[in-house]
Amino acid sequence: MLKILHTSDLHLGKSLYNFNRHDEFEKMLNFLIKTIVEQKVDVLLLSGDIFDTTMPSNDTQRLYYNFLNKLQQTSLKHTVIIAGNHDSPSFLGSPKILLESFCKLSIVPSIDPQNLDHEVLILEDVKGQPYLIVAAIPYIRERDIRAFYLDEDESDRNLGYCKAVSDHIKKVVERAFLKQEEILNKTQVKVPVVAMAHLFTAGGICLEDDGVRDLFVGTLSHIDATVFDPRLSYVALGHLHVPQEVMKNKFIQYSGTPLAMGFSEKQDKHFCLLSLDGETSELDFIQIPIFKHLSQVTGNLDEIQRKLLELKKLQQEVLIEIIVEGNDDTQSLQDLISDLTHDSKLKILRIKDQRMEVKSLNLADSKGQTLEQLTDEVVFKKRLERDLINDKEQEEYLKTYREMKTMMLEAQEA
Repeated sequence: MLKILHTSDLHLGKSLYNFNRHDEFEKMLNFLIKTIVEQKVDVLLLSGDIFDTTMPSNDTQRLYYNFLNKLQQTSLKHTVIIAGNHDSPSFLGSPKILLESFCKLSIVPSIDPQNLDHEVLILEDVKGQPYLIVAAIPYIRERDIRAFYLDEDESDRNLGYCKAVSDHIKKVVERAFLKQEEILNKTQVKVPVVAMAHLFTAGGICLEDDGVRDLFVGTLSHIDATVFDPRLSYVALGHLHVPQEVMKNKFIQYSGTPLAMGFSEKQDKHFCLLSLDGETSELDFIQIPIFKHLSQVTGNLDEIQRKLLELKKLQQEVLIEIIVEGNDDTQSLQDLISDLTHDSKLKILRIKDQRMEVKSLNLADSKGQTLEQLTDEVVFKKRLERDLINDKEQEEYLKTYREMKTMMLEAQEA
């Protein structure tokens, strides 16, 4: 039996409203090691967004390399890592040759359309016998897969990007199955094929503050999951932070983030454990402990007081976001929070006042949303409206804005 553990979107180094979560990441990685040992996992698949930023801190890098070192001390046969949109391909890939020389590890930081074998990994045991083929497809930036032009219609650009990505995935997966056929003809052993990818599938679920960054600014360029060949034993996806299956197929999974990235996320997180035995496949979920509780407290002064008192009784460290409603004055609220959290394990990371409307540039919409609730594109559009820019010119400005932002994000992630 072959056991494969799938997780993604570690986002090592990410803070929560400037609160350092290093200890949580360390505990999560230690639990991952513990799971690999206890479940006797053979292969670990990390489907992108290993880091939260393109240039992680020294402490975050140390955490990552210590984790890789600990992996080598387990009975794990191999680890496969692909880059996500938060990862820098050059940073993730720079130690690739060294790490792959000393570790049972493969890193695929970027695609190479001219060399599909770069993304088709044939994993072999100590005797040189293949036991798994991995179609490892990292996050695909537009510049890596197609040329685009400033005068290109946005909908055509979206379709062009989706088609280029889909075509590339199909080619890589088909290449993987050709390798499977070659091995079968040579050894009479049918080696299973799995795929990894970091992308947003059509119909995928994300939440307001879970930190998911659009892969293609200002568009709905999501990839149809039918692109994945039904012959695949499993598809290990990354990018969406909410754990979910795709197309009602339990063998196409977003494992989700091991830690909640925002207060709107539920904290019931898991790793995906795939067991392959010949033609038989079984998928289980390994629950990840909550290393530090997150709580969103909403209401007026009395409701906030009641909820904070309940949390205080737990005698546990809790990270809290407070959303203020009602008509209580701000000073009373501040005094209440200060009194309740003094000498307690409660940490207030953010206070969001729903009553504060943006008035300076008439940016509040008909629902009374505040500036921080609006996307940057909505703010930009409202500014155009305030300056009486006509509809036709607005579309041109928005098109240019989206193109500039896409290029800026891609330059930061290079």
